Amino acid sequence: STMSKGLLEAGHEVAFEQFVLQDNPFPELPSRGGQTLKILEEDARISIQNADTELVLNQATGEILSWTYQGELITEQPIRPNFWRAPTDNDLGNGMHVWAAIWKEATENARPELTDPPVLSGDGVSYAMAYSLPGQIASLKMIYSIAADGALGLDYLFEANSDTLPNIPRLGMSLFLPETFTETSWYGRGPFETYWDRKSSGKIGIYQGNIQAQFHRYSRPQETGNLTDLRWMAVSSDELTLRVHPAD
Repeated sequence: STMSKGLLEAGHEVAFEQFVLQDNPFPELPSRGGQTLKILEEDARISIQNADTELVLNQATGEILSWTYQGELITEQPIRPNFWRAPTDNDLGNGMHVWAAIWKEATENARPELTDPPVLSGDGVSYAMAYSLPGQIASLKMIYSIAADGALGLDYLFEANSDTLPNIPRLGMSLFLPETFTETSWYGRGPFETYWDRKSSGKIGIYQGNIQAQFHRYSRPQETGNLTDLRWMAVSSDELTLRVHPAD
């Protein structure tokens, strides 16, 4: 309506729907080529490097000690498996923090081991890690591949070892970035957080904003800032943009 009515302002949207007219796969990023990667071992560390990028691993665990691109730091911490999330009020109401506690323990106490040391493969380097979880409740293997242009690929192979385990609050990974990364953008539902119980209110689009603005201060701290149906997402500093997307 072009007129205000009661509490409704003019132009108030009552409903919407979106349709996929054609598939829009993730556009292939142009490969920057890059010099052939070298694998160097020294002082219980493995360095995979060329003129642009360097990935340094713990020789025993395979965990990332540092990852840089053109001299800019991406992270100094490992990418860790994550089976847990901060409980919401609804989770506390159904006791998730109690009945799913085994997955919190698995997240905190997953022990990594480098099972397949880095080897040259094509124009990149690949290696694999396996995680030992408490009580061997599941098996998890992560296969990494880093390309000469600095792109890092990750295959996540998870298999539960019992069909009587409680539901998993989250099946994913966590990566901690320096505070220099302050902006984010994504192609998916938005512009607000679209947790699964409200995601139908978010329109598919390309959104961007300050990372801190994605955090909502609930009166009781709980998980926040969830985004759903993502095709890709990115975080940026003044110098770098780190983009995450599914494999082609």
